[in-house]
Amino acid sequence: MRKSVLVVVLVLIGVLASGVWIRQRPPSISVQETRSQLDQTVWAQEVQAQNYEDTFVKLWDLLCSAPDKRVVLENFPFTTLILPGMGEAQPFDAGVMVTPLTGHLAKMSPSDWKKFLDGLALEGFELVQSEWHHEKFEQAPGRAAESLVSVVLHVMVPASERRLILKGKLAVSWAMGKNEDGYHVPDRIELKGARILERTGQPVFQVQLEEGPFSTIQPILLYDLDGDGVLEIVLAGGNTVLRKQGDRYVQTRLCADRMLAPSGAVLADFTGDGVVDYFCSVPGGFPVLFTGTGGGRFPGEGQQVTATGRAIRYACAITAGDVDLDGDLDIWMSQYKLPYVNGQMPTPYYDANDGHPSFLLLNDGTGVFTDATASAGLAAKRHRRTYSNSLVDMDDDGDLDLLVVSDFAGIDVYDNDGQGHFTDLTESTVDERANFGMSHAFGDFNLDGQSDFYVVGMSSTTARRLETLGLGREAFPEHQQMRMRMAYGNRMYVRDGDSTYKQPAFGQQVARSGWSWGSSAFDFDNDGDVDIYVGNGHLSGNSVKDYCSLFWRHDIYPDTRREAPNLAESFVESVIHQPGQRISWNGFEHNHLFVNDAGRRFANGAFLMGAAFEFDARSVVSGDIDDDGRVDMVVVKVMEADPAFNDRLSQTVYIVKNQWPQSRNWIGVKLPPSIKRSSIGAKVTVVSDMGRQVSHVVTGDSFRAQHPLQKHFGLDEVSSVDFIKVRYLDGTVRRLNAPAINQYHVVQ
Repeated sequence: MRKSVLVVVLVLIGVLASGVWIRQRPPSISVQETRSQLDQTVWAQEVQAQNYEDTFVKLWDLLCSAPDKRVVLENFPFTTLILPGMGEAQPFDAGVMVTPLTGHLAKMSPSDWKKFLDGLALEGFELVQSEWHHEKFEQAPGRAAESLVSVVLHVMVPASERRLILKGKLAVSWAMGKNEDGYHVPDRIELKGARILERTGQPVFQVQLEEGPFSTIQPILLYDLDGDGVLEIVLAGGNTVLRKQGDRYVQTRLCADRMLAPSGAVLADFTGDGVVDYFCSVPGGFPVLFTGTGGGRFPGEGQQVTATGRAIRYACAITAGDVDLDGDLDIWMSQYKLPYVNGQMPTPYYDANDGHPSFLLLNDGTGVFTDATASAGLAAKRHRRTYSNSLVDMDDDGDLDLLVVSDFAGIDVYDNDGQGHFTDLTESTVDERANFGMSHAFGDFNLDGQSDFYVVGMSSTTARRLETLGLGREAFPEHQQMRMRMAYGNRMYVRDGDSTYKQPAFGQQVARSGWSWGSSAFDFDNDGDVDIYVGNGHLSGNSVKDYCSLFWRHDIYPDTRREAPNLAESFVESVIHQPGQRISWNGFEHNHLFVNDAGRRFANGAFLMGAAFEFDARSVVSGDIDDDGRVDMVVVKVMEADPAFNDRLSQTVYIVKNQWPQSRNWIGVKLPPSIKRSSIGAKVTVVSDMGRQVSHVVTGDSFRAQHPLQKHFGLDEVSSVDFIKVRYLDGTVRRLNAPAINQYHVVQ
């Protein structure tokens, strides 16, 4: 036995500690037998679907590893392929053209297909990345099976800097029986509902720095620590600061104390002296407050925050804000509890409230905290398994409300009465709360002058397939009823009244990005609307064969409020000990950049812009790192067994520079802390001929990350701004009339 089950689960959930893949004893016979019986009865059709899916798993595996992907496609077996012709191209946004494939249908034999691919190769087309997901399966007795496979192809023509995304559905009719290699073979394949997104030009995003691997670097915090107007990149998990010096970055230590890697952290002025402090939580200990002394320095060992009354297990969501309007910053800190550890699964999987407790810590103004969770009305759901949360004014009444985003539950919304007492108004605030919540982002996504929010979750092809098959265990009707509500994916909520939010029609366009983690909302092309970047991918193994079916068939069902170690062993055996390969769980997914087209519609253009990274991503945060008016990104990659890191789990940080052509106007504000008041919780409004643009200064959004005290607004071709208004929580308003454009304005 080389490692514990815990390390494997930490890897799988994305909690990154050092370790390697392990070997465990086989799961108990009772678990094996129970699952086998269910697979032969309740789940028989899904097991059959998996057998047919193996054909596309093999194709995808070969495409991932082949130097010449065209040869792999040419050798894919089938009898007849039907491809639609090109329709009329239409402009989208950011230089993107969209072409529906609605033209004349062409019927191809394998030899025709080979000639077609050879012709594309001669024109310079190269397949770079792809995804193949088995969305639907059916097989009537005595008839050939049929499948619907969603496909995404990322293609480029290097000579002309042309990039294309093909997205559509493959309607597959299968031949009877299997081939000599033991795989089912498609008889007829037809591409349906497809379209091509295309852009020509240099990629907008370019990796400027790849730093790592490290054993751990998350959380990632962007903050101007030394007050020189330039953002530092804080790798809190590695106690490291990346400081920009010219065109390079220099590593310095964050804290003088050699502390263990924190799971959660926030930078803010908690002592009211106008200097940033550093609050963090190390697993297994009390939170610690490091008092800043200016210049971005945090000397000393820090002060333990014992108000929690107990050691904190894993706090990865920390948000700061003045909840009681007494002039200092308080803290809401939530924890995540890992599933599978000792066999304990979230129960029920759609409304779990069985994790480690959250805490509302009230500040006395000097950095001394008191636990006010119960007295503030926040005790009932404090045991959510939370990944992100923010104190933010959601109803524009001048106080900070609370948004909590949790895995195995979704969102909870609490209204603040202005004195620090909260009321759960989730049901009346949103029309659907269910989600495997991972992170969130704020922005005016529909351009109506009001702040909306976007919650990142997990969309599941497996769940959709089970739904169309109508499969489920009769003893658990609610598990089936909640399946698609939970597996819907990301949810967009736009403001609809003083304190209510609804899901818009375009919400479906930003719903499915895979197993998503960090997210950030910003105007990457300065056209005046807010785009969304999402980091994707859970665990990429040696094969794309996916664990997901086992999760939906078995893991969500046991009542495991009491710990049952054999569940963890079953999980380890299923993921690790597949014959000759280590399978994935939502592996080889690509990061998404949902391009906003004037608040009316969205499309994923990440590959077109150079940002569709295939690695397993976690933290995502954005900010104008080089102060050039174009918002950049910092993205974290994880590897569970990095060969460059002695086969241990690693994290690598990518600084991704925005190179959008400088042809559009913009304006921004920087909001450093001051002795009189904090800018956290402030609302920034920009009024121009574009209308009213708004943004809130928040913490705790994204996944284990903190956005800077900097707000950026694209202006497109608008050449002047009427005014910028900053409204602080204490009621103070700072107004800049006719501010100069294409620069940042410091507001204190």
